Amino acid sequence: SMQVGLNVFGELASTGLEQITFGGEEKQDPAWSPDGKQLLYVAPGEITANGLDIWLMDYSSPERQTQNISNQPGDEMQPVWSPDGSRIAFVHNEDGVLRIISIQPDGSNSTRISSLLETFSEFSPEFSPDALYMLYVTDSRGVHSLVARKMFDAYTTRSPFTSLPKSPFEEVDDPAWSPDGKMVAFTGLSDGETKIYSVAFDTKAMDHNELTKQTSNERQPAWSPDSEYVVFTSERDIGNPEIYIMTMTGLLQKNL
Repeated sequence: SMQVGLNVFGELASTGLEQITFGGEEKQDPAWSPDGKQLLYVAPGEITANGLDIWLMDYSSPERQTQNISNQPGDEMQPVWSPDGSRIAFVHNEDGVLRIISIQPDGSNSTRISSLLETFSEFSPEFSPDALYMLYVTDSRGVHSLVARKMFDAYTTRSPFTSLPKSPFEEVDDPAWSPDGKMVAFTGLSDGETKIYSVAFDTKAMDHNELTKQTSNERQPAWSPDSEYVVFTSERDIGNPEIYIMTMTGLLQKNL
C-alpha cells in the first residue's frame, strides 16, 4: 500500500510504501472494503487441489488476521465489494468457464449469479456505487463485451451496455465505476494495443474518451474516492508494469 498526494512542487507523488502481505505465495487482486477496515486478496488455498482462494485481512485486528473465505475446488479471483460492504462478488473457475458468484464477507450464503447453463465466461464484476447494477465482461465466442445486470432480481437479468459491443474495440476488460456514479473507465483493445478509456454511464459508448493516447499496454484502471483521478497499470517503462496516475480526463500522467 501507499499514500498519494501532492509533493512540495505541487506534483502528484506517492509516500508511505508499505508491504502488507508476506509469505512465499503470490498475492493478487487487492480490494479494500468500503469502510477501509478490511482487505481482500487472492492467494493459493491451504489445499493445493482447491487452487486460488479469496482471503480477507482484517485491519481492525492488531494482528491483521487473515481468513480464507472461498475455500472450495477451483480458482476464485477478482473479488469486489458491494457498496454497503454486505456482499462480495468474485469469479469462479472450476471447469474452464468463468462464472460470477457472491458471498457474505464471512464466506457464507454463496449465491451463483452466472447460470450453470451458460457456456461462455463472465468475469471482471463491478458494482455501481448505488448497487443498482453489476457491470462485468462477457466472452461470447471470443468477443469481449460489457454487460450490466440489474439489482431488482438479484442481478439475474442481463442488460447489454448499449453500444459498447458495437464500438471500435476488439475487446474490453477491467470496468471501473467512478464513485460519483457518472463514469465508467475500462481497458479497450484495438489494433493490438490496450489503452484506458472512459465513458459516461448515461450515454454508454456513444462518446468514449481515450485517456492514454500516446502509449499502449495500459490496463486495470481504478478511481480515486473523489472521482477526480484514475490510477492504472502501464508498461511504458521499458515493458515493466508500473502504477501510474492521471486526472479523469487523462492529464498529468505520472509514474507512482
